[in-house]
Amino acid sequence: NAQIYEDGSPCEALSEKTGRTSRVEFVCDKNLRLLSIEEVSTCNYRLIVSTPIVCGHSEFQQASSVISPDSKGVEAQSWFLELSETQGQQVICTVSTDSDKPVHFERFELSLYSNSFEMMPVLHQCRSRGRVDLSFPEKHYMLQHTESNTRLTISNGANFQNKLAYVTLEASVN
Repeated sequence: NAQIYEDGSPCEALSEKTGRTSRVEFVCDKNLRLLSIEEVSTCNYRLIVSTPIVCGHSEFQQASSVISPDSKGVEAQSWFLELSETQGQQVICTVSTDSDKPVHFERFELSLYSNSFEMMPVLHQCRSRGRVDLSFPEKHYMLQHTESNTRLTISNGANFQNKLAYVTLEASVN
């Protein structure tokens, strides 16, 4: 009931600079949502994602039994993850919040990765509270891609102001 991702971006906090790891656990709920994110140890993350797809399977818990009000992760119903594919062979990943509470981050990163297809950026956008666009030219955020064009990453830039409400990255797949 979990997916493990290893060899992520190098972890500067560890002396051996090994890659970050993430464990994505799925729980039953009526909506597809990112329920919580926590760093369980340095550069080792646990994400809990709710989805109706796993409901009815005995191996998956109900979202309400996993997330408690005093959880140290992201508040339930605060962040939404949307993955979609267009007819023109484009993939879109959007993370957003509908919360009115201020959300502060030291940094952020969202990547699209394919082990077999090249991707080219079509749209990238970040917003803070009040739907105010963060500026790419003013280095509030940056866009990077690997030499082989198999990974696109949108992340905080040098002038990021620690406020984030919306991030989207859209790419064409060749």
